[in-house]
Amino acid sequence: MIIIPILLSLTLLCVDFYINRKIYSPGVVFNGITFITLFLYSFQLSYIQQTLSWKTILLLTLCIIWFSIPVFIGYSLNFKKRESINTKNIEQVKPIKLQKTDASSSKLDFILFLIICSLFVVEVIYNKGFPLLWKLTGSQKTYFDFKMPIIHSFFVSFLILVGSYSLFKKKCYYKWVYLLIPILIISRGFLLSIIVEGCIFYLVRLQKKPKYLWLYSIIGVLVAVIAFGLFGNFRTGENEFLAVAQFKPDV
Repeated sequence: MIIIPILLSLTLLCVDFYINRKIYSPGVVFNGITFITLFLYSFQLSYIQQTLSWKTILLLTLCIIWFSIPVFIGYSLNFKKRESINTKNIEQVKPIKLQKTDASSSKLDFILFLIICSLFVVEVIYNKGFPLLWKLTGSQKTYFDFKMPIIHSFFVSFLILVGSYSLFKKKCYYKWVYLLIPILIISRGFLLSIIVEGCIFYLVRLQKKPKYLWLYSIIGVLVAVIAFGLFGNFRTGENEFLAVAQFKPDV
């Protein structure tokens, strides 16, 4: 039965790409991730994977449908709006973008940087170190021990938001600190979130798209997956990952 949401997500993915010719449109991203996840799950490569019940299949199918309905309605409304403008030969007025001055933007970047660094220092003091230091010194503490009630959740969310916002911003050198912090706390998830969300922000704001954007995206994803695995092996260890995954012998 899992073939139903797999085929549905693949079909909607192809239709969305045909309409927009963009790999980062909402429908392509959502249905692409859904298709890849369910397609890989269908191979049942691990003992911990279970056959999905009909209720789960129904839920997944409804999620795909209800996400896609407003997305495609939006595409239809935009298409009709463009057709109406072309028919009436009315020149479309572009909205005026209010941009901050370099001085105010730099000041904001500095304030955000101070907040991030302050929160990180507070956490380091509270936890008496950070995961990378513990790893290098042979401490028994792990990544899971780096936490502080209330503060840690806010710090992580703020770090990802500011880091992705600053990733492709010109003359914002604080971005390197935002990329360094996930390495210091040995968090692949935070680092990958900053990079992925930063790339999405960049593509959305980019006026002229690269000619081979799809190829660059595929290469970027492959590099990210490999780096994600290597980083995880360093943090937790390959044997521990294999023990948790419980792969079948033929795998």
